[in-house]
Amino acid sequence: MPATAPLLPMPSDSEDAQAESESDAQSPLPQPPASIVLTPLLGTTPNAHMYTLTNLYASQIATLAWHRDPATRDPVVIGLALKRGRSESDDPTLTEEDRRAYFSIMALVKSGLDQLQPRRP
Repeated sequence: MPATAPLLPMPSDSEDAQAESESDAQSPLPQPPASIVLTPLLGTTPNAHMYTLTNLYASQIATLAWHRDPATRDPVVIGLALKRGRSESDDPTLTEEDRRAYFSIMALVKSGLDQLQPRRP
């Protein structure tokens, strides 16, 4: 993502509660910027469903990493190993199970990033 592309601020808990319905208010995650570029390094996804999931995970994890220090926009390399759920499905639509797993994993990623030491110039 270009260093000149602005990042939207992370929503606060109060803004998130007002802006989203109860079903969508599971986690205040920043929206991935439109200028994000995902480049697969190894392998391909077996179907449209896994393609959607891997892109969703990679873009959100990169966005969380960028929000950790918005002053720098270093490239982020993400390695994913997702278990195939509906492995034979070509339907890219995400299920409620996919949604729950996504928000749980994003909470873990966010927690891990919060525990990292702050960067020093």
